[in-house]
Amino acid sequence: MEMKITVSQAGKVAVTAVSGYVDGKTAPDFQAQMLELVRRAEALLIDFAEVSFISSAGYRAMLLVRQESQQGERNTPVVLAAMPEPIKDSMEATGFLSFFTVCCSVEEGLQELGAAHEQN
Repeated sequence: MEMKITVSQAGKVAVTAVSGYVDGKTAPDFQAQMLELVRRAEALLIDFAEVSFISSAGYRAMLLVRQESQQGERNTPVVLAAMPEPIKDSMEATGFLSFFTVCCSVEEGLQELGAAHEQN
């Protein structure tokens, strides 16, 4: 299955809607796009509502995004939103959820990031 990434702006937050599979075939593109966004955006929200599957390559890409978000003085917040239960369960079992702020919906994620920006 193919992967599609749509990027929009909500104020200073880059909102990325991902759909399809994040696997060995698509993870390099996912990683490249997310790293570019985390480097230039003030905050990044990744909407997983339409993601059907994430492989170990996708987890690795997520870990690299997390590491990049913590580089330098800026410390870019990254929020994961609207994760389907099977993906959320898998990420929780592997310990990946502890690296991210996770919200039930895009709206909740945007509120979380708005609060984070008010403190910075």
